[in-house]
Amino acid sequence: MGVRLGVLAALLLVFACGPVARPPVGPVEPPTEPPGEPSTEPPTPPGEPSTEPPPPPPAPPEEPPPPPPPSSVHLSLGEPIDQTPADDHVLVHDEMVIGYSPYLNAANWVAWRTTPADFGSVPRYSGNFLVDTTLPPAFYRPTHADYTNSGFDRGHMVRSEERTATAEKNRATFVLSNILPQTGDLNRGPWYELERHVEVLVRSPGAPMDAYMIAGAVWPSSCATHRARQVGDQCPDIGRSTVPAQRLAVPEATFKVVVLVPAGRPVTSGQRQTIAVLMPNTRGILAAHWQAYVTTVEELERRTGYDLLSALDP
Repeated sequence: MGVRLGVLAALLLVFACGPVARPPVGPVEPPTEPPGEPSTEPPTPPGEPSTEPPPPPPAPPEEPPPPPPPSSVHLSLGEPIDQTPADDHVLVHDEMVIGYSPYLNAANWVAWRTTPADFGSVPRYSGNFLVDTTLPPAFYRPTHADYTNSGFDRGHMVRSEERTATAEKNRATFVLSNILPQTGDLNRGPWYELERHVEVLVRSPGAPMDAYMIAGAVWPSSCATHRARQVGDQCPDIGRSTVPAQRLAVPEATFKVVVLVPAGRPVTSGQRQTIAVLMPNTRGILAAHWQAYVTTVEELERRTGYDLLSALDP
């Protein structure tokens, strides 16, 4: 009787406490995390191309930048540029920079700076004018004899007296790429008078100045500046040869722009004055004064086609 009561008590205890937990049998599955938000984009059906844009192609390699223009203090006003830059072969010399025409065998323009220090006591070079050996071999290279008995002076653009500090500098102004055919009346008359006026301003004892200048040719309409000469083209010229490609064209006028600033000051400073002239390449003007040919830079640009003062443009 006592044994039955003990068994009955044990059964009552099991029912009151619930079943005893057992360790799981077999491998334990890791707990699953709650599912995330469903995708809002429909899946791409098998066999159909993706609608997403393809990645952009790699960028092509950058072109190397063009070489910088020739660097020279003589180009402080800016390199003169026109609509056909191929007709200017640029020659960078120590005393000047020249835009040379391979078709007309002469300078379209010459740019240079003159300072008080460029004047000295060296005598003028007395030899023949010099062939410019820096011209490419394919170009015709003018010679001293091309001017002989031509009726025209060998007219300097960079005046020889503006390079009298040393004999070497003075001689450098006699290179024939710095020369244009000018009538004697122009070369020794108003052109020379303006050169002297610039010298006086530059060498002024109380207020010396630096002069930045561009001078060159205004060509007749019969002288094509952008293509080779033709027989019978009516372009006025001089030279020893009868072949047009080996003769020197004669300008109908020559121009000059002078920008003056106090010595040692940059040309871009506000303290500057400008002189612009356009002088006819004719006879009968020996006694004329340079002031009679004063014009504007804009008129020179219209007549020549060049942007002459690009470094000073606003």
